[in-house]
Amino acid sequence: MDRRAARFFAAGITFAIIVMFIFLKFFPQPEGKSTETEKASWKQKGYTIVKSESYTALKKQLSQAEKQLDQVQTNHKDSSAETGNGDKQKIITRFHLVVHSGMTTSEISNELEKAGIVDNGQDFNDYLIKHKYQLILQIGEYDLMSNMDYETIAKIITKSN
Repeated sequence: MDRRAARFFAAGITFAIIVMFIFLKFFPQPEGKSTETEKASWKQKGYTIVKSESYTALKKQLSQAEKQLDQVQTNHKDSSAETGNGDKQKIITRFHLVVHSGMTTSEISNELEKAGIVDNGQDFNDYLIKHKYQLILQIGEYDLMSNMDYETIAKIITKSN
């Protein structure tokens, strides 16, 4: 490239930068989708939009309900121990599953088996694949219990309805 072409190239780049600066500085950009359109798209994907105050109140209610559940379970265990029926009851295990990016269904199934949520990790993995849940796994944190069936667990970790 000769000197003249290099100068014109530099001038063109400089002109483009100046035009972009003026455009961005003096012509405000729209925010994208309107709030209502954005809310509708999130709802269509299966999410629920909640104000932060409501979310905080719901979290408090959940923690209170969990405390009450623990009390009821403790009372029930105590009463069943007194009557001698404690041997026949199945203990319900609670597990907090964290699904990271790139996790496979077999990794998730193995974690659930180790935690006692599912009896057989391979069977659960086969269930996920058979019903094509492996295609729609969602990254996130999930609270699961051992009294849930495969379908319920699959719907929770895929955020399906």
